[in-house]
Amino acid sequence: MIDPRFIPFGRHAFLLTHTNPLAVMHHIQQANLADVVDVIAAQDCVLVRVTEASAATSTQLMGLLDTVDDADFDDVSRHDERTQLDLEVVYGAPDLDEVAARCAMSVERVIALHSQAAYRVAFCGFVPGFGYLTGLPAELHLPRHDLPRTHVPAGSVAIAAGYSAVYPRESPGGWHLIGHTRAVLFDVENDPPSLIEPGLNVRFTPVREAIPLSSAQHDAGTELEAADRNDAEVVNPGMHTIVVDHGRRGWGSIAVGSAGPWDSAAFATATRLVGNTDTAAGLEIVGSGLHLRAQRSMTVAVTGAPGPIWLRSGQSERLLDLNAPQHLSPSEELLLGPTYDGLRRWLAIRGGLDVPATLGSRSTDTLSGLGPPQLQAGDHLPIGTSYDMQPVVDYLPTSLEEGRGDQTLTVPVYPGPDAGRFADIGVLYRQDYTVTPYSNRVGIRLHGNPLEAPIDSSLRPSYPMVSGAIQLPPNGQPVVLGPDHPVTGGYPVIAVLQDPAGAAQWPPGAKIRFREISSVLP
Repeated sequence: MIDPRFIPFGRHAFLLTHTNPLAVMHHIQQANLADVVDVIAAQDCVLVRVTEASAATSTQLMGLLDTVDDADFDDVSRHDERTQLDLEVVYGAPDLDEVAARCAMSVERVIALHSQAAYRVAFCGFVPGFGYLTGLPAELHLPRHDLPRTHVPAGSVAIAAGYSAVYPRESPGGWHLIGHTRAVLFDVENDPPSLIEPGLNVRFTPVREAIPLSSAQHDAGTELEAADRNDAEVVNPGMHTIVVDHGRRGWGSIAVGSAGPWDSAAFATATRLVGNTDTAAGLEIVGSGLHLRAQRSMTVAVTGAPGPIWLRSGQSERLLDLNAPQHLSPSEELLLGPTYDGLRRWLAIRGGLDVPATLGSRSTDTLSGLGPPQLQAGDHLPIGTSYDMQPVVDYLPTSLEEGRGDQTLTVPVYPGPDAGRFADIGVLYRQDYTVTPYSNRVGIRLHGNPLEAPIDSSLRPSYPMVSGAIQLPPNGQPVVLGPDHPVTGGYPVIAVLQDPAGAAQWPPGAKIRFREISSVLP
């Protein structure tokens, strides 16, 4: 029987519940377990990401869990000796008068209550550097806005759902905005990159002088500048093409996700075919249209969904093989046609893409804005020297047959942490869902007969998420989280994909039927 404090969360994570999550996170970090990839604390639980869930790792983690008591944990900072962050705030943002009216008090009373309270960072989520601060006086507890704003300026001080927070970057948001600060809460050029970390104490100090509110904080993205030497030119970026590598690890506690390739095995195959190191960067390509021109001799490999790949040399064209190393001479062009029976492909170039790394990775994170931007026509891709062997001369045959058409794809899933809260979870498994066009690397939105969520779902505290988690928002239509998912989420998780990488190949219109399988652990 599974310990209720210890819940498998798919094949690559465990969810540990405890009254002192910061202490649990600290103990696990100090243990340096070989299989642990990241540890993320939330309000009353800790997510432990692992290379592969196993009985041995679960035994080690449960042993550590038994050593943690309810004593306060004050050694909160991994990077320096900070124990408290003081932020100057100009009160008077768009929602201050509304908050005062809804709380039946004066504006001055709202400011006094908010600024005199002592806050503590319970956990980070939403976007990098966004901290959920406990300590908000009960008189100021309000639910989120029914309709979130599409634009909240960086530096906005806000309250909602019993928390206070500061928006570290311009983003959408549904919290009540009561002030603003000019403090830069997240900057990848700083060490540490985030001023906000779990366990840190925070105080807000009212100030009268005007603080310029600018939405143009440090851009965490990395521009793809024209190369100084001949490399690869982007003639056409196709539908959507981004830079990926092994992804970011160890930053989940400050709400930085891992990103990286949606299908790490397919990308690793492309990397191996051209002889690159495991850390080399390449491309993830959605659909058709990518068109590159070689400015020098290069070796490339394409993996993923089958579809035509053309090599254009002068006025002639010839088809290239998928899953095999290919040579391009200077001025020759690589063109990717439409995919069959899938949606995404991965391209490796021998030497890897030599673009700057952000927090240890060159991967684009479409949610947070970290890493290089989406490729544009006219970009130049500098090629590095991240190879350690000769290109592998092997061949992985893939037939270019027509896709499955209207055939439903059966997808095995593990029960999610919240599955037991649903009166009829079987509805999830008794119908086909359709992949909607409103899907991306953050999440795949499905459409089917709505599944009724528990009445208390809106009151459920946020906890860390994993790629492949199937969330159920209030409209009852499941959302399957992708590699750029928010680090934490408040919607119930009803199931977790056995193979999150498989969702990379679900095109809009595909029919999906879920099949429940037993827990990942015996």
